[in-house]
Amino acid sequence: MPIDHTYEKLKSMIYRRQLDAGQRIVERTLASKLGVSRIPLREGMIRLESEGLIRSIPNSSSYIAEIEPKDLVEIYSMRLWLEPPATRLATLKTSKELTRRLNELCSKMAKAVAGEEHSRVDEYDYRFHHAIIEASGHSRLQRAYETAHIQIVGFYTDFLAQKAVGADRLVRQHQQIIRAIQQGDPDRSEKVAREHVERSIVNFEKKLGIRLESSAAPT
Repeated sequence: MPIDHTYEKLKSMIYRRQLDAGQRIVERTLASKLGVSRIPLREGMIRLESEGLIRSIPNSSSYIAEIEPKDLVEIYSMRLWLEPPATRLATLKTSKELTRRLNELCSKMAKAVAGEEHSRVDEYDYRFHHAIIEASGHSRLQRAYETAHIQIVGFYTDFLAQKAVGADRLVRQHQQIIRAIQQGDPDRSEKVAREHVERSIVNFEKKLGIRLESSAAPT
């Protein structure tokens, strides 16, 4: 298994809490579980440590990082800095393939909402926004989005974000974004995307009982 694949698999396991926060990493056991040698495993761990998902204690062991409420708010708020400009760029480069993909994901999201499949709603929500990020054509913005670990939020809060905003309303907001992109109006699409993320952040903070401003304040 290539190093990049090992890194992605390990990251996915952390996102999905197949490795618990605070869990000590036993390299031999984890390498065997992944079917790799310890060299690519260590390379993947080094990358994830630089991204804050693993912490190492000198002359001791490595652990899965603890994710605190303030960390979740900071991670989630990164969407505000990344998604609106990405939506603008995607609109300028809009294609039938993009709008087809977004409509498909929005339809799947609506069905998941109707079936109360909360994990599916969260999955399609992330894939919807990631499709826009990719369509922006901005490689560094895409890397920033992926290393911000926005995908981790839903799994660590039992889909708190979608419950906060209301699943039905969540679908309608995504439909508004699609319409703005289809109309080819970059100002409108950026505005709609920003409003969507801002509303989500406010509700997310309320449900967690913490504000970004207070979490960043010195104690």
